[in-house]
Amino acid sequence: MKTKRVKKFKLEPIANPLDFLLLGIQTPLKGFRLAYVINQQLTLQLRRNDVNLITKVNDFESQFVTFDYFDEEKELSWSLIHNTYKSLHLDKNPFDLFHTEPFYSSRIDYLLPEEKTSNFILKITDISTLELEKIAKEIRKIYNIELVKTLDITNLKNIKRLIF
Repeated sequence: MKTKRVKKFKLEPIANPLDFLLLGIQTPLKGFRLAYVINQQLTLQLRRNDVNLITKVNDFESQFVTFDYFDEEKELSWSLIHNTYKSLHLDKNPFDLFHTEPFYSSRIDYLLPEEKTSNFILKITDISTLELEKIAKEIRKIYNIELVKTLDITNLKNIKRLIF
């Protein structure tokens, strides 16, 4: 009886199955001001998107402001996204027996809860990690930038929120 030989192929894991890389940015600057200084530093044209990124976080709808730019020369898509969304919700007052007084509670939702230290996410499509490090180095030169770090997208649980 003859035995059949079976060929074995070894599949290499794909390092980045998604076509974008991320930077986490911590700064006290407001979104429009951060977009402006990044535009100045990197010669971009980030513009406020008319439509917010809307996602459901803990059964509440959260809207995250985005600034977008497409570099036609390099064919790169840039998105600066707020990682935090502050909202007020009308709740029942636990101290009002008859619920006659309105009671508002505030909450902060995160687009990427694993990255609470970053209040902005910079998403760049079709870019190499070497180029990303150069961009991070340039952003670190901006006054009032406290932290810039590359985010490992393989460890992010909510990465689907950034696919748009």
